[in-house]
Amino acid sequence: MTHLDIVTVLIILCAVFIHINNRYLKLSGSIGITILALCTSLGVVLVERILPGSTTAVKKFIMDFNFTEALFNFILSFLLFAGAMHINLRSLQREKWTVFVLATVSTFISAIVTGVVLYYALPLIGINLDFIYCLLFGALISPTDPVAVLAMIKESIISRRLEVRIAGESLFNDGFGVVIFLAVLQIVNAGVENFSPMSVVGIFMQEALGGLLLGLVVGIAGFYCLKAVENNQYELEVLITLAMVLGGTRLAQLVHVSGPLAMVVIGLCVSYEGRSEKRSNIANPFVHKFWHLIDELLNAVLFMLVGLKFIHMDFSIGYVIAGFIAVAAVLLSRYIGVIVPIYLFNFKRTFSRKAIIIMTWGGLRGGIPIALALALPEIEAKEFIITITYCVVLFSILVQGLTINRFMQPTESEEITNLNPAHKKKIKSKELANA
Repeated sequence: MTHLDIVTVLIILCAVFIHINNRYLKLSGSIGITILALCTSLGVVLVERILPGSTTAVKKFIMDFNFTEALFNFILSFLLFAGAMHINLRSLQREKWTVFVLATVSTFISAIVTGVVLYYALPLIGINLDFIYCLLFGALISPTDPVAVLAMIKESIISRRLEVRIAGESLFNDGFGVVIFLAVLQIVNAGVENFSPMSVVGIFMQEALGGLLLGLVVGIAGFYCLKAVENNQYELEVLITLAMVLGGTRLAQLVHVSGPLAMVVIGLCVSYEGRSEKRSNIANPFVHKFWHLIDELLNAVLFMLVGLKFIHMDFSIGYVIAGFIAVAAVLLSRYIGVIVPIYLFNFKRTFSRKAIIIMTWGGLRGGIPIALALALPEIEAKEFIITITYCVVLFSILVQGLTINRFMQPTESEEITNLNPAHKKKIKSKELANA
């Protein structure tokens, strides 16, 4: 199939799934689309069991689609830019140290704890996995997925401060998570005896710091280009932002730095709420409506692809049980990864018990861990890692995503003035509906 054929099929499926979800399921967009795509995959598997060979074309379509390449070279750049573009830059600056600690220390702790728990728990069900492979899984699954987290925040009602912390952590921990993942992968490929700590420093300098620097350069250049645009030239503003995203992504690929981190910084540079009134000509509503549309469309495509990937998963009984163990390990490591830095760096006065629960249960995983697992070289544990990664992602989207709002409803002690204006409207709408 050509690229145009693939895009056409994906857009048609997205339109159908979104309509069914809005008309009948009435669930959050990402959750509803994932469920419908998952049901489609189950239907294909069932038909294949009844009529062998009848679904070859469908399977070939899913197999031909390079999920990893599409996500990292295209979809993720647009989604991260759109997400960062709507973050309040001043609020993020006030929470910079908290976000930095959560995005680095928390991710590192989570990766280690996940690996250790898996290493000692899997033998209980008769699966022996080398510690380095357990650690590799911990590295790819520990960073919270910015796409899934930002999609969750849109549907939730939480304070501005907690919203900035959750969104900021998810946007920035990818860079640090990639460093851990690449370091562990290097050990897998070269062996422990050939591993050099300096190589980790080199990876961090190149990927993380390089991505931040590239994003800053492209972001500032684009910012001044936007600043020179007159208020009524919104078409030009849209083109400039598109050029920043596409050009920044390609540059990141050429110089081998973190594209996701670069996109976050570029998005923050043109952040609507982070600008002063003197630069308000950039804050054109048409630009934000355009990026909102891109965000919604690509989110739908991504979560649909997550559901469709079920067709190629190996769900033997042992792997499914291992998947449940992996889910427990990830949740435990997330809780430890959140609570240890909070007490270690004396943030406990600004984190309520409810906030810790929200950050633990709201640490969602989405398409990024699946893409990393699929991109693994042909190691002996690859299929196993892909399957348990998929189990964790499905649990995260379907169970955590469906239940997180129960923890996020504001209590009587929480002031409504601390909520995001969009969330205030949701509360008022619910009050009117219940009146």
